[in-house]
Amino acid sequence: MTNESDTEAAMLPGFESPPEPKGSLAAAVAAQISALRSLGYIEANHSAQVELALVAARDIDRSFGRGAPSGRANLLRVMNEILESLPQPEAASKDLLDEVVSAMMHDDEDEVSDAVSVLAAP
Repeated sequence: MTNESDTEAAMLPGFESPPEPKGSLAAAVAAQISALRSLGYIEANHSAQVELALVAARDIDRSFGRGAPSGRANLLRVMNEILESLPQPEAASKDLLDEVVSAMMHDDEDEVSDAVSVLAAP
């Protein structure tokens, strides 16, 4: 059990733990999330998933050289699933491309031109 004086001592200036440096995986995940956020794919409703991905990446970075490889593999799998659950630009582009192909197969020039204009829009 921690008493209040222990907690207060940890809060005094100069007694804080130094910030943990980001490992290469955590930095890469943060960069990916930042890019998706700047493109508008990640919004406030994705906050928990984003935090889970960042925590998993930091845990994986810390686990190198320690612990069982199977534990690291499980963390990698979970982090990958979290990242895949976030909206991705490729998925949106693929759906639009599918619309263009479908319109072309049905020989509908109006649908093709509408779908191509949506694809070409910035």
